[in-house]
Amino acid sequence: IVVTAPAQATSLTNTASVASTTADPNPGNNTATAPTTVTASADLAITKSGPATVVAGAPIAYSLTVRNNGPSDAADVSVTDTLPAGITFVSASGGGWSCSSIGNVSVTCTRPALAASATAPVITVTVTAPASAATLSNSASVSSSTSDPDPANNTANASTTVTASADVSVAKLGPATVTASGALSYQVDVANAGPSAAV
Repeated sequence: IVVTAPAQATSLTNTASVASTTADPNPGNNTATAPTTVTASADLAITKSGPATVVAGAPIAYSLTVRNNGPSDAADVSVTDTLPAGITFVSASGGGWSCSSIGNVSVTCTRPALAASATAPVITVTVTAPASAATLSNSASVSSSTSDPDPANNTANASTTVTASADVSVAKLGPATVTASGALSYQVDVANAGPSAAV
């Protein structure tokens, strides 16, 4: 006899009995019971997206989406986003999530539970790009106190190319008037307001 276990954690008691039209001298052994403990199992999956390119010093918004493919509800869900070197952390938030950061190193967002076949509200992590050209690789992972049958989809990555940006300017000063055949002296000032070095 093959059955499918319930989707949530529980304890099952299965009882079978036998009977016959022939007299049974020992009916005490005509029933048997088998207990089974069903443990919860929640296949959590995470996806992550962000801009392919940004200008140096510009904001970058990463979107993290967590889904519970079931079959059970997931308890104590936690998302950890490891931030790439060189960025500056700005904020992290998502409906129903409680988020905190460790400086510019990582962000952790937690929620008490996520129902089976449900997708949690998107987590948005905002950072500021480095001041110089770079390639950023950002990785996020999801975990739960509930057993996960497929850990292969628990991590997601997003890559962003930071292009250099240098706000260069020039100012020039010279005399308003000059005598014919006189010498002219000009002063030229060049500045770079950044954020990147100008080459």
